[in-house]
Amino acid sequence: MTIQIRGYAVPFNRTRHIASAGHVEVFDCEAFADMIGATVPLRWDSHDDGAPELGRATFFADDYGLAF
Repeated sequence: MTIQIRGYAVPFNRTRHIASAGHVEVFDCEAFADMIGATVPLRWDSHDDGAPELGRATFFADDYGLAF
């Protein structure tokens, strides 16, 4: 069985306060240009290698942000 999931990894040009790091981030739309089309592991719990891989996700970008 195959399911399709879409979501945003990073919104562009929007200020985000990262409380755990104590700073503010804003990502330009070109910040991840080299990742467009890249396929990465999709994990439910964590990006750490110990979490089980559920499938693969491919990055693309639109006006809102970097998506998968």
